[in-house]
Amino acid sequence: MNIPRPFLASLIAGFVLLPPLPGNAAVILYDTPAADTYVYDGQPGNNFGTAINLVTRYTANNTAMRLTYIRFDLDGLLTETVESASLSITFQSLSNANGTSATISVYGLNHSYVPPTGKLGLDWGETELTNENAPWAASGSSTVPGIVTLLGTFEVPVTPPPSGGTVYSISTPELAAFLETYRANNEDNVTFILRSNTSTLFNFASKENPTYGPSTLSVTTVPEPNACLLSGLGLALLLRRNSRPSRE
Repeated sequence: MNIPRPFLASLIAGFVLLPPLPGNAAVILYDTPAADTYVYDGQPGNNFGTAINLVTRYTANNTAMRLTYIRFDLDGLLTETVESASLSITFQSLSNANGTSATISVYGLNHSYVPPTGKLGLDWGETELTNENAPWAASGSSTVPGIVTLLGTFEVPVTPPPSGGTVYSISTPELAAFLETYRANNEDNVTFILRSNTSTLFNFASKENPTYGPSTLSVTTVPEPNACLLSGLGLALLLRRNSRPSRE
């Protein structure tokens, strides 16, 4: 088998440098959270795990702040590198309208989080989470704790408000990188925390909502780059060997 050297060189380069083919990607859809609720500093010991809404609100008043918590169980399905991801949440309604729009920030609870005494861990339960034991408690403070990472934001109009059932999503490199750290550390319980920047009270659909669908997480994975590289190198070496002139 005599392959021209220029063609062989380009073929070898192609196998070594090309990323995995799109056909090798896999999409995993988590269509229901393992747990979702919110915490409220006005009722620090109360749990809202069975509520049909997930509430978020920001105000300097220390008895009106809410943070939404959403936890997905990755269930060991992320076995390949996370290439991209999208988190979606469905709007239900709003009240106490203030301003024309609001920014909702989505944070991820870092996989390295170790709960101090009195706080729940990465596997917090929907019917046990309160503002008192939440990793990040709702408060009037503007400080963001180091245990979370900002993954993205989305804008919600206030006046006029969106229709019930409107879906908002984030799909950022930060979200993909965040999920990759969970995969790389074999941690399945991933938590997202939603925080508003306005005193408008936002209601999003929880998994108990009878009208609108729950939050979803879609993850696209690709084979490990090293596997693809080694495969390409192996084939390249084989082609190089077969291209040598026969000495017979």
